[in-house]
Parts: sequence; C-alpha cells; structure tokens
Amino acid sequence: YWRGEIYYLSPKLIYMAFKNLSSFIEILKDRKELLTVDSFVDPVLEMAEITDRFSKLPDGGKALLFLNTGTDFPVITNMLGSEKRMSIGLGVEDLSEIENHRRTPY
Repeated sequence: YWRGEIYYLSPKLIYMAFKNLSSFIEILKDRKELLTVDSFVDPVLEMAEITDRFSKLPDGGKALLFLNTGTDFPVITNMLGSEKRMSIGLGVEDLSEIENHRRTPY
C-alpha cells in the first residue's frame, strides 16, 4: 500500500518501494546515505575509482551522486551498496522481511 513516498509490502506481492528514482534519491539524502559530488569527475577515468573506494568503506560507504560528469545527466553509483540502502529501496526495515513473500511473475 502507498504511504507518502514509500510503497509497503502486501501479504501477497512485493511492490516497488518508490514511485521513481528521484523519490528514492530524496529519501537517501534525507537519511544521510548520499554524498553529492559537485566537482567535475571524468565518467571514464575517475567515477569508477571513486565509487570503488567508497564502496569498500565499512557498511558499504555512501551512495554517490555525480552532478558534473560532462554529460547531460547526473549519475548515481553505489545506490544499493549496503544492506541499509537495499532495505530502504525495498521499503522494509530489514531484508529478512522479504524472505517469506511470494514471488509473482510480471
């Protein structure tokens, strides 16, 4: 069922936890799980290295939102790089909550 920005699990189906990627990014910002990088970062040479270093930090580091990559759009990395962010993305407190839900074909 829908509550604010998050869809919650029903007894029979797993729904998308967020209406869109922007909604998920806003929640990550609110919960201090996202670092925004305003400086220019080369998407070919630097972005992967920066993400690699952050993802190896304890608890998976933070998600990274690169705003200046020389492209027409921002890039988010390490978005689901921790159990905490995966749980947020699925709209659950803990990943164990989804173990008993039935998978339904789309």
